[in-house]
Amino acid sequence: MSASQLQRLLVTATAVALAGCGASQTGEVDATVWQAIEQGDVAAVAKNLGGSSSADSTNTAGNSLLYEAVSSSDLAVARLLLAKGADVNARDCRGSTPLIAAAEFASLPVLELLVEAGADVPTGNQYGRSALHNAAKREDPVVTKFLIAHGARLNQVCEYGTPLDLTANRGIAEVLRAAGGSESATKSIASRTHQSYLTKLPSTE
Repeated sequence: MSASQLQRLLVTATAVALAGCGASQTGEVDATVWQAIEQGDVAAVAKNLGGSSSADSTNTAGNSLLYEAVSSSDLAVARLLLAKGADVNARDCRGSTPLIAAAEFASLPVLELLVEAGADVPTGNQYGRSALHNAAKREDPVVTKFLIAHGARLNQVCEYGTPLDLTANRGIAEVLRAAGGSESATKSIASRTHQSYLTKLPSTE
């Protein structure tokens, strides 16, 4: 099993465990398409995928085909699915969109593709967690700056606080603060621990 496949498996398992996702698979595609996405085989996806209803199929965790593709940072498959009519803002069982997932795992070109296709940058999942939260936690300055430039809410609060509460990187913290980001007024133990750790780190920028 490749690193990307293991990563996706862990994401799906976490979604099921935390959100109680156990809905039946929806849509018209069969296992062939899901396997092709897992393998990054864009030709097989194109061959076996039908129309727009198929493009919006979901698995038992509520993840759409597009969600799975961007979680693996697969630009070619993501582009194909969008061309086939996939909903760029489809939500999984926790309310996360493909962009929220991509901000945690994918390359900048994948995020650019989603935003160009109309992805809702500021939106959060049912816990308030947004793409910017994931980018800050990921400690990726390029993705963080990109999302800020495209309208991300700097002080949106999720279960762990604001994006600034989540980062453990002084350089990312400086980017967020410079754009107007701040720590949440009431922070969880996890976010307080994060900030205590952050003050001890050297800048990486």
